[in-house]
Amino acid sequence: MTTSAQLREQMKGVQSIVITPFKEDFSLDIEGLKQNLERMINFGSNGMVIGGSLGEFSSMTMEERKLIFKIAVDTVKSRIPVVCNVSDSYIERTIQLAKYAKEIGADGVMCTPPYYQKVSEEGMYQFYKALNDAVDIGIMAYNTSRSGNHMTPKFIARIAEIPNVVACKQGTRDIEELEETVYLAGDKITLICGSEVMAVPCLAMGYKGTTSTSSSFMTEMIVAMYKATQEGDYKKAADIYFNGWGEYRRFLKKGGMPATAKAAMNILGIPAGPTRLPFLELSDDLKKELKGILERMGLLK
Repeated sequence: MTTSAQLREQMKGVQSIVITPFKEDFSLDIEGLKQNLERMINFGSNGMVIGGSLGEFSSMTMEERKLIFKIAVDTVKSRIPVVCNVSDSYIERTIQLAKYAKEIGADGVMCTPPYYQKVSEEGMYQFYKALNDAVDIGIMAYNTSRSGNHMTPKFIARIAEIPNVVACKQGTRDIEELEETVYLAGDKITLICGSEVMAVPCLAMGYKGTTSTSSSFMTEMIVAMYKATQEGDYKKAADIYFNGWGEYRRFLKKGGMPATAKAAMNILGIPAGPTRLPFLELSDDLKKELKGILERMGLLK
């Protein structure tokens, strides 16, 4: 069983945000999920985040969320860390999911602040403290605008004092806040960049890794970008970004997520399937445009 201290050391490199594949009837594609996990490991992912925002957890039942946790843990078999997203607006559901993650042998859990309702910083702090007190498992806090409750760098430094909070996925794209987070919390907690867009500057200023939503189908490219930063070759890292991921990122404004990632995976023959409501699939015209981008990136031969 991975301890919180061990997870803090292991949360480095490319942490793949796992897309949840569905069948055409919208049921879970269990075999497809297993294949995708193996594929990402083979291409160099350093860790898996299962059941996250782009894994469509908000469109799943509690039973489905637990099932994909179990599939991931059983498939990965401790080769790399598996972190399960236990985010929920109700602390008891969050604790229930975290206890299950620990029971099945997950390495850690990821948790946003409570969402939808606007809460105070003290309310957010007590939320994380309650999770810490209820379950002895490493926690990666996640600062995301999707929650509606922003975590300032000062607040991140505060929750870093909670024993099991060992990492933070910093999702802001405000460069000053990204830098301030390193200044205030970089020596207390493992900082993970929350998007490929900010990965190169974040890694340059002291972040230990980056999450990646696109590593479900372009793992090798994201891993190469990360490795270039670790070798101190930031020009190479930037070239990989702009010559590859950059055009895809611009397309995201048209297609949105997770629909774009799933469409790309389907085009490339990687199990993904449809999105569940309220997410809509791409139009045929957008799929055609996306196919051209994948060809120019060298992903589609």
